[in-house]
Amino acid sequence: MSDEFKTNFLNLVLRHCVNVTVFDRTEGTTASENNGAGRPLVISGFVISVDDRWFLITAGHCLRDIETSRDAGRRCQDWQLDDSTRPNAQNSLPIPFDYEGTPKLVILNEETGIDYAAFYLRPYYRNLLASNGIRPFPDPWRKDIKGDFTAYVLLGVPYETVDARVVEGIIYQKYQPTAIGLTRIDQPTGSLTRGDWFYAKLPDAGGEYYVDSIVGMSGGPITGFGKDEDNHLCYWLLALQSGWSPSEREIRACPIAIFARAISEGMQKVLSSEKQPRDE
Repeated sequence: MSDEFKTNFLNLVLRHCVNVTVFDRTEGTTASENNGAGRPLVISGFVISVDDRWFLITAGHCLRDIETSRDAGRRCQDWQLDDSTRPNAQNSLPIPFDYEGTPKLVILNEETGIDYAAFYLRPYYRNLLASNGIRPFPDPWRKDIKGDFTAYVLLGVPYETVDARVVEGIIYQKYQPTAIGLTRIDQPTGSLTRGDWFYAKLPDAGGEYYVDSIVGMSGGPITGFGKDEDNHLCYWLLALQSGWSPSEREIRACPIAIFARAISEGMQKVLSSEKQPRDE
């Protein structure tokens, strides 16, 4: 990935990315961190549109891990949406997010490797995100993962880059969105195999855009670059980052087309319980 390609890529794809943050303020452990803001937990995510509704997509295990922590007594508070990672974002203020009251769908199966979660973005959130330049991934995001692509890129937030600060009483999360060039492989050499998913190898030490750990990048989008029928360079949303093998430096990602169908079907049931005034 050249520096010019990386810059153009970030400008394009970050307009589809919205991350979710929650602060761990467990007494006696993390409550005093960052001047009392607590420890920020950032979940990588992105926006797609299904049936003219916007959904924020991430990995199902990210929500499971937080729920497990809360069940064990962790205090996770002040959920936020962050749409300010783009270089030309007009507003850097985080958006308070009603995690508990937001319709959500989680599909998680350890055996098959299915690992998806979706938040329905009510018009209130959709309008705020759109006003700051956020757009859902464009069609055809349902492109087959086996298509002919010239490059593959993973985008997300490594945990090691996450920090927080308090300015005039407002808690800001601080982190560095990271793009990593991937080498597509047919099958992993480790224990990641779960079926007809997307597999790739991360850059080795000393390679271009090497990162030691991609912990925190689960839920981030994997895009493929290629040419359209008019020979123009285009990008497609292919998969959602889910698992990785640190020793083999290989990743497994879930094809987004599979989850899109599940959203269309499963969210109909979830949204059927929504009161009409909240959906206006």
